[in-house]
Amino acid sequence: MRLELILSKLKSSTWLQFFFRHGRIRRDHLPILIGIIGIIFIGLTLGLIQWTDRFRNHPEELLISKPQVLQEGVVIQFDERSPSLKLIETLQTQKAPTTLRVVAPARITATLLHQKKGSAPVVLFESTDSTALYSQYLQSRANFERASRNHIRVKHMFDNELATAKELNDAEAEFMTSQAAQVEFAVKLRAEGFTPSEMENLSSKTAWMIADVPEGELQEVEKGEEVRVTLTSFPDRIFIGKADAIGDMIDPATRTVKVRVSIPNLDEKIKPGMYGRADFGAPQNAVLAIPLSAVVTVEEQSYVFVAQPKAELGKIEFERRPIFLMHSHSTEGIVLKGLKEGEKIAISGAILLKGLSFGY
Repeated sequence: MRLELILSKLKSSTWLQFFFRHGRIRRDHLPILIGIIGIIFIGLTLGLIQWTDRFRNHPEELLISKPQVLQEGVVIQFDERSPSLKLIETLQTQKAPTTLRVVAPARITATLLHQKKGSAPVVLFESTDSTALYSQYLQSRANFERASRNHIRVKHMFDNELATAKELNDAEAEFMTSQAAQVEFAVKLRAEGFTPSEMENLSSKTAWMIADVPEGELQEVEKGEEVRVTLTSFPDRIFIGKADAIGDMIDPATRTVKVRVSIPNLDEKIKPGMYGRADFGAPQNAVLAIPLSAVVTVEEQSYVFVAQPKAELGKIEFERRPIFLMHSHSTEGIVLKGLKEGEKIAISGAILLKGLSFGY
């Protein structure tokens, strides 16, 4: 009687009526269909009960794949059986010689054109503003030299009573004005990365590059050191230049200092306006260098994750450690503070640890 009631309700359902109408399900198949549904339901129920009993008796298995975040994200703790550990590779740090490099974006700002023997070299700047500024400087220097000679001449005449006091005052005023103008244009040129006195002593077939060095890395750049230059126009060629001058001011917007590099331009293929980079390299002995893949940055602070040797039994812990880093080249950095030799750090999987530590 109960089976007949169930069958009548199933027959009255919309989807079964559809199948009955189109001959997809025969009425004598209904008991078989109901039996299959019952078996599936019973199997799912038994599986759920078995799964619940397993983790009720062994609750620690629930924590195997779930890392624990401790001390507000400073410590990340894994069960030693956690599959997440397969994503993390560690490296024991050690001191070794390396090359400390400061790589700065740069551009060719001027070149000295080849001229005939005995004639002054012609400076070709990348911008008309720099060209006008240099012309103004040359004019102010000529005016100063003329005013200086005139001042000496009038003073000599005044001492011999051949010139009046007014003529002497006028000569002194002209001398002071021309001197101030020359200083003004010289300072503007220095702000652009050019030193007027050094520009006058360079030979032709020379190119000048201005590199923008971050203020935090300026201590690693020395005047007169060799610089390796790569230009976008010649990606497979390395030019060897020299750091001629280091700027006197820091750009308040970019927090960089302009460093001028002179490059031999014997074939005159280097043109003003070309972009590239300047590599200021210096060998370093016994420094702690680590792969940059181990470093994560949050709000301009660099961190590494250090494996803790005294973790609980059956646990593996990583401590988030702030460090001060100096980049030596594109794949390696030199640790200045925050890490000791012999400590193990995560060199792969650092992004996973960062997400757990900072809650990303």
